[in-house]
Amino acid sequence: MINAINTRSAKTDCFVLLTMYRMATKKMKKVQLDGNGLTTSSFSRGFYPSIFLQILDLSNNALRDAPWEQLEKLPLIELNLSNNCLEEIRRPITKLINLKILDISGNRLSFPPIPLIDLPSLQKLKWNPNPWKTLPVSLVRTNNMQNLMSYLRALFQEKVQWNRVKLMIVGQENVGKSSLLRCLQSVPRDINISTNGIDMQTLNNLSETIEFSAWDFGGQEIFHPTHQVSFSPFPSFPLSLFPSFLFMIVLLNARKE
Repeated sequence: MINAINTRSAKTDCFVLLTMYRMATKKMKKVQLDGNGLTTSSFSRGFYPSIFLQILDLSNNALRDAPWEQLEKLPLIELNLSNNCLEEIRRPITKLINLKILDISGNRLSFPPIPLIDLPSLQKLKWNPNPWKTLPVSLVRTNNMQNLMSYLRALFQEKVQWNRVKLMIVGQENVGKSSLLRCLQSVPRDINISTNGIDMQTLNNLSETIEFSAWDFGGQEIFHPTHQVSFSPFPSFPLSLFPSFLFMIVLLNARKE
């Protein structure tokens, strides 16, 4: 019985490659599919999960997300996902309860891979290099699995639900931004007075579970640099400039009541 298959030297279409694998690996224990340019969709289309598969090498491919729906069915002991395009480690990985060796180095991971703390059998982890944005530099430099796990557990235990979001209202002068804010607060209309700078208020009446922090930006030309928005008849607002604002309301043209 064949116990392993290596396709690193194969020069063929991904679908044909995986079809060949599907036909030949019903009882395969080790499969190397590294360096074949596999994408998540092509892998999912042709991969045949074997109940015997223990070692799987998917390194040096083009996977943007690991095919967890297929992998979670396998009794994997070793999994190599290095040098792909992974941006996160999702929770389905926790179903790999037999996994002892994991390599996620050389990807695009930037946020803490918290699901790793729920892998009960994990003994060896290679997690650098990656463009980590929120992990402490000192932790990344140590490149120590135990230190990483301790940090992830502490991070998970201190996690709290944040129910406060920001609402940004921007637009030209005298188009009704402040009037809209008073309407959202169920406050009677008052004398129209232009906002100077930024008026920040808390809205508690829009939701029972979410608190809105409203930012009313003055529309006079002198205040335009405060919100860096170019006003035009058909604007394109780069929301990436406001990563902490979950909502943005833009008013351009005043209407007579």
